[in-house]
Amino acid sequence: MIKIDPIGLEGFSMMQVSDPENNFNCVVAISNKSDSIPLVELKFDTFNSPNQQVDLTTKYAKANEKKFLYADIKHVPGVMTVNVQKDKSQISLIENLTNFISNQYKNKIALYISDGLSEDAYYHLKSTCPQMLDIDLDAYSKAKAKGAFYSLRALQQFLSSSKSIKHKHIVVRGLDKVGTEISKLVDKNHANLTVCDKDEQKINDLYASAYFGICTLEEAHKVLSDVYILCDKSDHLDKTITQDLKALAVIGVSDCQLTSNKAGYNMHTKKILYVPDYVSGAGGVVMIAKQLEGNKKSLEKELDKIFTRTLSLLNHSSKLRKPPFIVAEQHIQNKSKTQETEKSQ
Repeated sequence: MIKIDPIGLEGFSMMQVSDPENNFNCVVAISNKSDSIPLVELKFDTFNSPNQQVDLTTKYAKANEKKFLYADIKHVPGVMTVNVQKDKSQISLIENLTNFISNQYKNKIALYISDGLSEDAYYHLKSTCPQMLDIDLDAYSKAKAKGAFYSLRALQQFLSSSKSIKHKHIVVRGLDKVGTEISKLVDKNHANLTVCDKDEQKINDLYASAYFGICTLEEAHKVLSDVYILCDKSDHLDKTITQDLKALAVIGVSDCQLTSNKAGYNMHTKKILYVPDYVSGAGGVVMIAKQLEGNKKSLEKELDKIFTRTLSLLNHSSKLRKPPFIVAEQHIQNKSKTQETEKSQ
Protein backbone atom coordinates (compact mmCIF):
# COMPACT_ATOMS: atom_id res chain seq x y z
CA MET A 1 0.00 0.00 0.00
CA ILE A 2 1.32 3.42 -0.98
CA LYS A 3 2.04 5.84 1.84
CA ILE A 4 2.21 9.58 1.17
CA ASP A 5 3.88 11.93 3.64
CA PRO A 6 3.79 15.69 2.97
CA ILE A 7 7.05 17.61 3.33
CA GLY A 8 7.29 21.31 4.06
CA LEU A 9 9.14 23.29 1.38
CA GLU A 10 8.35 26.95 0.81
CA GLY A 11 6.95 27.59 -2.64
CA PHE A 12 6.45 23.90 -3.41
CA SER A 13 3.97 21.12 -2.86
CA MET A 14 6.28 18.32 -1.77
CA MET A 15 5.65 14.74 -0.70
CA GLN A 16 7.50 11.53 0.06
CA VAL A 17 5.87 8.46 -1.48
CA SER A 18 6.68 4.93 -0.36
CA ASP A 19 5.40 1.41 -0.87
CA PRO A 20 7.60 -0.91 1.23
CA GLU A 21 5.90 -4.02 -0.08
CA ASN A 22 7.01 -3.20 -3.64
CA ASN A 23 10.27 -1.40 -2.72
CA PHE A 24 8.98 1.77 -4.31
CA ASN A 25 10.26 5.15 -3.12
CA CYS A 26 9.51 8.44 -4.81
CA VAL A 27 9.77 12.11 -3.82
CA VAL A 28 7.77 14.81 -5.60
CA ALA A 29 8.24 18.59 -5.46
CA ILE A 30 6.09 20.84 -7.65
CA SER A 31 5.96 24.62 -7.54
CA ASN A 32 2.70 25.93 -6.09
CA LYS A 33 3.08 29.43 -7.50
CA SER A 34 0.63 28.81 -10.34
CA ASP A 35 -2.46 26.75 -11.06
CA SER A 36 -1.38 25.73 -14.56
CA ILE A 37 -0.37 22.16 -15.42
CA PRO A 38 3.19 21.61 -14.13
CA LEU A 39 6.08 20.45 -16.29
CA VAL A 40 7.80 17.87 -14.11
CA GLU A 41 11.18 16.26 -14.67
CA LEU A 42 11.48 12.58 -13.81
CA LYS A 43 14.84 11.60 -12.36
CA PHE A 44 15.75 7.96 -11.81
CA ASP A 45 18.74 7.41 -9.53
CA THR A 46 20.02 5.31 -6.65
CA PHE A 47 19.80 7.00 -3.26
CA ASN A 48 21.53 5.79 -0.11
CA SER A 49 18.68 6.79 2.21
CA PRO A 50 15.25 8.44 2.20
CA ASN A 51 16.78 11.59 3.68
CA GLN A 52 19.31 11.82 0.86
CA GLN A 53 16.53 11.46 -1.69
CA VAL A 54 14.52 14.23 -0.03
CA ASP A 55 17.57 16.51 0.15
CA LEU A 56 18.49 16.00 -3.50
CA THR A 57 14.90 16.37 -4.67
CA THR A 58 14.76 19.68 -2.82
CA LYS A 59 17.91 20.84 -4.60
CA TYR A 60 16.63 19.67 -7.98
CA ALA A 61 13.29 21.41 -7.46
CA LYS A 62 14.94 24.71 -6.60
CA ALA A 63 17.37 24.34 -9.52
CA ASN A 64 14.50 23.73 -11.95
CA GLU A 65 12.65 26.75 -10.61
CA LYS A 66 15.73 28.90 -11.19
CA LYS A 67 16.19 27.44 -14.66
CA PHE A 68 12.58 28.16 -15.65
CA LEU A 69 12.76 31.71 -14.31
CA TYR A 70 16.12 32.50 -15.89
CA ALA A 71 15.10 31.13 -19.29
CA ASP A 72 11.65 32.78 -19.20
CA ILE A 73 9.86 29.43 -19.39
CA LYS A 74 6.24 30.07 -18.50
CA HIS A 75 5.37 26.57 -17.30
CA VAL A 76 5.26 25.51 -13.65
CA PRO A 77 8.43 23.58 -12.73
CA GLY A 78 8.62 20.39 -10.73
CA VAL A 79 10.71 17.31 -10.17
CA MET A 80 9.98 13.70 -9.27
CA THR A 81 12.84 11.45 -8.12
CA VAL A 82 12.50 7.68 -8.16
CA ASN A 83 14.87 5.43 -6.25
CA VAL A 84 16.32 2.74 -8.50
CA GLN A 85 17.33 -0.39 -6.61
CA LYS A 86 19.78 -2.76 -8.23
CA ASP A 87 17.76 -5.84 -7.32
CA LYS A 88 14.51 -4.54 -8.84
CA SER A 89 13.72 -4.47 -12.54
CA GLN A 90 13.08 -1.08 -14.11
CA ILE A 91 9.89 -2.37 -15.73
CA SER A 92 8.47 -3.31 -12.32
CA LEU A 93 9.54 0.07 -10.96
CA ILE A 94 7.73 1.87 -13.78
CA GLU A 95 4.53 -0.06 -13.13
CA ASN A 96 4.57 1.15 -9.51
CA LEU A 97 5.30 4.68 -10.69
CA THR A 98 2.54 4.81 -13.30
CA ASN A 99 0.00 3.50 -10.79
CA PHE A 100 0.93 6.26 -8.36
CA ILE A 101 0.83 8.98 -11.04
CA SER A 102 -2.52 7.82 -12.40
CA ASN A 103 -4.10 7.80 -8.95
CA GLN A 104 -2.52 11.01 -7.70
CA TYR A 105 -2.45 13.28 -10.74
CA LYS A 106 -4.48 11.78 -13.60
CA ASN A 107 -4.10 14.44 -16.34
CA LYS A 108 -2.96 17.25 -14.07
CA ILE A 109 0.74 16.86 -14.78
CA ALA A 110 3.13 16.71 -17.76
CA LEU A 111 6.23 14.56 -17.33
CA TYR A 112 9.54 14.42 -19.15
CA ILE A 113 12.74 12.47 -18.66
CA SER A 114 16.23 13.11 -20.01
CA ASP A 115 18.15 10.01 -18.90
CA GLY A 116 18.38 7.29 -16.27
CA LEU A 117 16.39 4.45 -17.84
CA SER A 118 17.22 1.67 -20.24
CA GLU A 119 15.72 2.00 -23.70
CA ASP A 120 13.17 -0.75 -23.05
CA ALA A 121 12.13 0.79 -19.74
CA TYR A 122 11.78 4.23 -21.31
CA TYR A 123 9.48 2.99 -24.06
CA HIS A 124 7.47 1.02 -21.51
CA LEU A 125 7.05 4.20 -19.49
CA LYS A 126 5.91 6.15 -22.55
CA SER A 127 3.40 3.46 -23.49
CA THR A 128 1.88 3.03 -20.02
CA CYS A 129 1.95 6.57 -18.62
CA PRO A 130 -0.29 9.02 -20.52
CA GLN A 131 1.20 11.93 -18.57
CA MET A 132 4.57 11.35 -20.26
CA LEU A 133 5.37 13.82 -23.01
CA ASP A 134 6.48 12.40 -26.34
CA ILE A 135 10.00 13.81 -26.25
CA ASP A 136 12.80 12.85 -28.63
CA LEU A 137 15.64 12.17 -26.17
CA ASP A 138 18.31 12.72 -28.81
CA ALA A 139 16.79 16.08 -29.73
CA TYR A 140 16.57 16.99 -26.05
CA SER A 141 20.24 16.16 -25.49
CA LYS A 142 21.32 18.08 -28.56
CA ALA A 143 19.29 21.14 -27.55
CA LYS A 144 20.75 21.10 -24.04
CA ALA A 145 24.26 20.62 -25.43
CA LYS A 146 23.82 23.41 -27.95
CA GLY A 147 22.62 25.77 -25.23
CA ALA A 148 25.66 24.92 -23.12
CA PHE A 149 27.90 25.42 -26.15
CA TYR A 150 26.39 28.86 -26.72
CA SER A 151 27.14 29.62 -23.09
CA LEU A 152 30.74 28.53 -23.71
CA ARG A 153 30.97 30.85 -26.70
CA ALA A 154 29.57 33.72 -24.63
CA LEU A 155 32.22 33.03 -22.01
CA GLN A 156 34.92 33.29 -24.66
CA GLN A 157 33.36 36.47 -26.02
CA PHE A 158 33.56 37.97 -22.54
CA LEU A 159 37.13 36.85 -21.93
CA SER A 160 38.71 37.53 -25.30
CA SER A 161 36.16 39.45 -27.41
CA SER A 162 35.83 36.44 -29.70
CA LYS A 163 33.37 33.54 -29.71
CA SER A 164 36.02 31.18 -31.03
CA ILE A 165 37.24 28.31 -28.86
CA LYS A 166 39.95 27.31 -31.32
CA HIS A 167 42.99 25.87 -29.51
CA LYS A 168 41.33 26.38 -26.11
CA HIS A 169 41.67 23.45 -23.72
CA ILE A 170 38.22 22.24 -22.70
CA VAL A 171 37.67 19.48 -20.12
CA VAL A 172 34.26 17.78 -20.20
CA ARG A 173 33.36 15.86 -17.06
CA GLY A 174 30.71 13.22 -17.72
CA LEU A 175 29.74 11.63 -21.03
CA ASP A 176 26.02 11.18 -20.73
CA LYS A 177 24.12 12.05 -23.90
CA VAL A 178 24.52 15.76 -23.24
CA GLY A 179 28.21 15.54 -22.34
CA THR A 180 28.84 13.50 -25.47
CA GLU A 181 27.10 16.06 -27.67
CA ILE A 182 29.01 18.93 -26.06
CA SER A 183 32.27 17.06 -26.63
CA LYS A 184 31.45 16.67 -30.32
CA LEU A 185 30.72 20.39 -30.64
CA VAL A 186 33.93 21.31 -28.83
CA ASP A 187 36.02 19.07 -31.08
CA LYS A 188 34.22 20.25 -34.22
CA ASN A 189 35.16 23.82 -33.32
CA HIS A 190 38.86 22.97 -33.12
CA ALA A 191 39.38 23.13 -29.37
CA ASN A 192 41.70 20.78 -27.49
CA LEU A 193 39.32 18.37 -25.79
CA THR A 194 39.83 16.23 -22.69
CA VAL A 195 37.04 14.01 -21.37
CA CYS A 196 36.41 11.77 -18.39
CA ASP A 197 33.70 9.36 -17.34
CA LYS A 198 33.47 6.34 -15.04
CA ASP A 199 32.08 4.29 -17.94
CA GLU A 200 34.94 3.43 -20.31
CA GLN A 201 32.47 2.33 -22.98
CA LYS A 202 31.14 5.87 -23.29
CA ILE A 203 34.69 7.10 -23.84
CA ASN A 204 35.31 4.39 -26.43
CA ASP A 205 32.07 5.26 -28.24
CA LEU A 206 33.15 8.89 -28.52
CA TYR A 207 36.34 7.97 -30.42
CA ALA A 208 34.26 7.53 -33.58
CA SER A 209 33.11 11.16 -33.45
CA ALA A 210 35.85 13.25 -31.85
CA TYR A 211 39.57 13.56 -31.18
CA PHE A 212 40.40 13.96 -27.50
CA GLY A 213 42.57 13.12 -24.54
CA ILE A 214 41.36 11.50 -21.34
CA CYS A 215 41.80 11.98 -17.62
CA THR A 216 40.26 10.40 -14.55
CA LEU A 217 37.26 11.82 -12.74
CA GLU A 218 39.45 12.29 -9.67
CA GLU A 219 41.99 14.47 -11.46
CA ALA A 220 39.70 16.34 -13.86
CA HIS A 221 39.41 19.48 -11.72
CA LYS A 222 43.20 19.63 -11.35
CA VAL A 223 43.86 19.59 -15.09
CA LEU A 224 45.12 22.92 -16.40
CA SER A 225 42.37 24.05 -18.75
CA ASP A 226 40.59 27.06 -20.13
CA VAL A 227 37.12 25.75 -19.35
CA TYR A 228 35.84 22.88 -17.20
CA ILE A 229 32.35 21.72 -18.27
CA LEU A 230 30.31 19.71 -15.77
CA CYS A 231 27.90 17.10 -17.14
CA ASP A 232 28.22 14.56 -14.34
CA LYS A 233 26.49 14.06 -10.99
CA SER A 234 25.38 16.95 -8.78
CA ASP A 235 27.32 18.58 -5.92
CA HIS A 236 30.72 18.44 -7.60
CA LEU A 237 31.85 21.96 -6.75
CA ASP A 238 32.44 21.73 -3.02
CA LYS A 239 34.95 23.65 -0.91
CA THR A 240 37.77 21.17 -1.49
CA ILE A 241 37.30 20.86 -5.24
CA THR A 242 37.08 24.62 -5.73
CA GLN A 243 40.23 25.19 -3.70
CA ASP A 244 42.16 22.78 -5.94
CA LEU A 245 40.53 23.84 -9.21
CA LYS A 246 42.97 24.61 -12.04
CA ALA A 247 40.54 25.69 -14.77
CA LEU A 248 40.21 29.35 -15.74
CA ALA A 249 36.43 29.03 -15.97
CA VAL A 250 33.70 26.51 -15.15
CA ILE A 251 30.37 25.89 -16.84
CA GLY A 252 27.70 23.89 -15.06
CA VAL A 253 25.40 21.86 -17.29
CA SER A 254 23.93 19.09 -15.13
CA ASP A 255 21.90 20.29 -12.15
CA CYS A 256 23.07 21.47 -8.73
CA GLN A 257 26.84 21.64 -9.20
CA LEU A 258 27.62 24.27 -6.57
CA THR A 259 27.33 22.95 -3.02
CA SER A 260 27.62 26.26 -1.15
CA ASN A 261 28.27 29.97 -1.46
CA LYS A 262 31.66 29.33 0.14
CA ALA A 263 32.62 27.09 -2.77
CA GLY A 264 31.43 29.77 -5.17
CA TYR A 265 33.49 32.44 -3.45
CA ASN A 266 36.52 30.14 -3.55
CA MET A 267 36.33 30.33 -7.33
CA HIS A 268 35.68 34.06 -7.32
CA THR A 269 38.72 34.67 -5.09
CA LYS A 270 40.85 32.68 -7.55
CA LYS A 271 39.34 34.69 -10.45
CA ILE A 272 37.72 31.56 -11.86
CA LEU A 273 34.52 32.43 -13.69
CA TYR A 274 31.59 30.13 -12.96
CA VAL A 275 28.46 30.02 -15.11
CA PRO A 276 25.69 28.29 -13.09
CA ASP A 277 23.93 25.21 -14.45
CA TYR A 278 20.52 26.90 -14.44
CA VAL A 279 21.90 29.50 -16.86
CA SER A 280 23.83 27.31 -19.30
CA GLY A 281 21.93 24.04 -18.92
CA ALA A 282 18.47 25.23 -19.92
CA GLY A 283 18.49 24.18 -23.58
CA GLY A 284 16.64 20.92 -23.01
CA VAL A 285 13.67 22.40 -21.16
CA VAL A 286 13.57 25.27 -23.63
CA MET A 287 13.09 22.67 -26.38
CA ILE A 288 10.29 20.98 -24.44
CA ALA A 289 8.57 24.31 -23.78
CA LYS A 290 8.70 25.19 -27.48
CA GLN A 291 7.27 21.77 -28.34
CA LEU A 292 4.38 22.24 -25.90
CA GLU A 293 3.68 25.62 -27.44
CA GLY A 294 3.68 24.06 -30.91
CA ASN A 295 6.44 26.44 -31.90
CA LYS A 296 9.51 24.32 -32.68
CA LYS A 297 10.62 26.73 -35.39
CA SER A 298 11.62 29.32 -32.79
CA LEU A 299 13.85 26.88 -30.88
CA GLU A 300 17.12 28.07 -32.40
CA LYS A 301 16.25 31.66 -31.57
CA GLU A 302 15.48 30.69 -27.97
CA LEU A 303 18.70 28.68 -27.62
CA ASP A 304 20.65 31.65 -28.91
CA LYS A 305 19.28 33.65 -25.98
CA ILE A 306 21.42 31.46 -23.70
CA PHE A 307 24.43 33.14 -25.33
CA THR A 308 22.92 36.56 -24.66
CA ARG A 309 21.96 35.75 -21.08
CA THR A 310 25.38 34.31 -20.29
CA LEU A 311 27.23 37.29 -21.73
CA SER A 312 24.92 39.71 -19.93
CA LEU A 313 25.46 37.85 -16.66
CA LEU A 314 29.24 37.97 -16.99
CA ASN A 315 29.20 41.67 -17.91
CA HIS A 316 26.99 42.52 -14.94
CA SER A 317 29.15 40.39 -12.66
CA SER A 318 32.25 42.25 -13.78
CA LYS A 319 30.59 45.64 -13.41
CA LEU A 320 29.27 44.85 -9.93
CA ARG A 321 32.44 42.99 -8.89
CA LYS A 322 30.34 40.11 -7.64
CA PRO A 323 30.52 36.40 -8.54
CA PRO A 324 28.26 35.45 -11.46
CA PHE A 325 26.30 33.00 -9.31
CA ILE A 326 25.41 35.79 -6.85
CA VAL A 327 24.34 38.13 -9.66
CA ALA A 328 22.29 35.32 -11.22
CA GLU A 329 20.58 34.59 -7.89
CA GLN A 330 19.69 38.27 -7.47
CA HIS A 331 18.30 38.37 -11.00
CA ILE A 332 16.11 35.35 -10.25
CA GLN A 333 14.86 36.86 -6.99
CA ASN A 334 13.89 40.04 -8.81
CA LYS A 335 12.05 38.10 -11.52
CA SER A 336 10.25 36.02 -8.91
CA LYS A 337 9.10 39.14 -7.05
CA THR A 338 7.90 40.67 -10.30
CA GLN A 339 5.88 37.56 -11.13
CA GLU A 340 4.32 37.48 -7.67
CA THR A 341 3.38 41.16 -7.97
CA GLU A 342 1.79 40.60 -11.39
CA LYS A 343 -0.10 37.57 -10.08
CA SER A 344 -1.53 39.52 -7.13
CA GLN A 345 -2.81 42.36 -9.32
